[in-house]
Amino acid sequence: MEINKDKSQLHQPEVTVLGHTVNSEGICLICHISHATSLQSPLSDALQGKYPSGDHKVMWTQDMTRTFSDPKTALASAITLAHPRGNSPISISTDTNDIMISAVLQQHIDKDSQPLCYFSKKLSTSQHKSSAFDTELLAISEARSYF
Repeated sequence: MEINKDKSQLHQPEVTVLGHTVNSEGICLICHISHATSLQSPLSDALQGKYPSGDHKVMWTQDMTRTFSDPKTALASAITLAHPRGNSPISISTDTNDIMISAVLQQHIDKDSQPLCYFSKKLSTSQHKSSAFDTELLAISEARSYF
């Protein structure tokens, strides 16, 4: 392996690598939005089904317009992911709604919870029919597998 000195940034207080800003506080995922699945749902729903390319007309809605503007707001308030500390207790917190499940892996330092990683997934059509209890269990199971 060879390191290219011209492309290297050493002793910097902050660097951006592959869409992530890394500094002493943690990693800010510029492109990550914890609830991206729900923000993108209107466009995803419009593209469901087996349509030959170019043969499916999409009826543009107000929700689809929001799909483009809401992520901008979410990106502006993106949460910084903390660097893991080996001796800190960790937990997984899950959440569900009618269209998705999500979770956050977090560490606890003093009385503060710091996010380490996010997960979200859109529910399938059959999963939409599940009870709230079953959906919560699914979120726990999927989060445990993911993390």
